[in-house]
Amino acid sequence: MKQGASTCWLRTKYPDVISAGVAESASIHAIVDFYAYDQHLAKALAESSASCEERMAATVDAIDAEWENGRSARSALKFLFGQNTSVGTPMGDADFLYMLGDSVASQVQYGNKDRICSALAQLPEDADGPTRVQHWANFTLATYGKEWVTGMWYNSETMRFTSPGSDSRAWYLLWIGLK
Repeated sequence: MKQGASTCWLRTKYPDVISAGVAESASIHAIVDFYAYDQHLAKALAESSASCEERMAATVDAIDAEWENGRSARSALKFLFGQNTSVGTPMGDADFLYMLGDSVASQVQYGNKDRICSALAQLPEDADGPTRVQHWANFTLATYGKEWVTGMWYNSETMRFTSPGSDSRAWYLLWIGLK
């Protein structure tokens, strides 16, 4: 078993079958609304420059504002980011939001926060919401590619048919189960 949470879940669910587990990635306590990770990302961006964190926050606010405009606005956001596979699917909103969160987190977590800061520095300070949203969609697609935003991790419909031997599937389904 690779993941700590999966190990704990299996041990709890099937104590008569599983007597022990080893976790390589050992998060063992699920925390609903774990905002501390997002705070860490903001702090990491602020370490590059205060304006980087402020611009990212403004971009997130712009995306949130658009998201709150209803289903058609959500679909338009998904199309803008190239994630048309999530439009109209049962887990489409979760798939999109998961991808969107990872578009920032992956860059910061794997040492590329300067890419984010450089991209955001190209925006005028007084850029409006739609400009910020479009700019982040362009950054995401240029950085990761269209296959990334529609790939297995961000497409629960595809994930349903992933082979049983894929450890990615177990990690993903655990995440979905916590929602």
